[in-house]
Amino acid sequence: TTTTTLMLRAMYAWAQLHPPPAEVTKPWAAELVVDGAVVAKYAPEASKAERSAAEAAVAKALTPEAEHKLVVRLQDGCGYDGGFLPVACRVEFVTDNPKYAVEGADGRGEGTVQVALTLPPAMKEHTTHTLGVTVVNTSPDLARSMVLAEVHLPGGVAIDAEHLREVIEATPQLGHYELTGRELVLYYHGLAQQETVAVAIRVTAAFPGTYGALPSRCYPYYDAADVFWAEPLSCDISVDRDWTDDVVALD
Repeated sequence: TTTTTLMLRAMYAWAQLHPPPAEVTKPWAAELVVDGAVVAKYAPEASKAERSAAEAAVAKALTPEAEHKLVVRLQDGCGYDGGFLPVACRVEFVTDNPKYAVEGADGRGEGTVQVALTLPPAMKEHTTHTLGVTVVNTSPDLARSMVLAEVHLPGGVAIDAEHLREVIEATPQLGHYELTGRELVLYYHGLAQQETVAVAIRVTAAFPGTYGALPSRCYPYYDAADVFWAEPLSCDISVDRDWTDDVVALD
């Protein structure tokens, strides 16, 4: 502790005797260069709107499925003569196309286990329909001990929980399920090579409206990077006029 205190005092005294040049104390600014073109500028005094605009410009320049060269360059006048310094940079991507989010077996987010979903695109309020879930192990030589299928339902569609339990009991490959809100997770135990398991689950069109869902996915439990994304489900639920007329008549 004593040595550290003496060292800090010495450093402070040295700084008092050797003040930095005036240009070094000027506010710094930096440019972000993508593929040789300046796409954004950063400065400590930048407003939130300016920072958001800079981030949007960077996101536009960093197109998916392409290689880019990023350079952070200090501007002239900040004491470093427009030179280069080591920096740490983190880039995060948000996309509405999940195939860009995770690289799977073939580099496009399409894994060796795949899921296909079916749901009527148009339904009438208070009617029952079938949600089809088909999981396939496409590998010709690799069996899977456990596979997860995460199915996201559109709003207004409700799963018949009792019928779901019957489906689980009647399907040997299905060992467990989780139902939370509009997300259904199915646990498949033991899929042989190129085996296909298809189930039909009863659902109800509960509320009228036009709905969409998040993308669904399927992947081996012990290899989540080998993921397959399914197109999001969507549906249009029309109003049950007969039921509405009955309610009005009761009133």
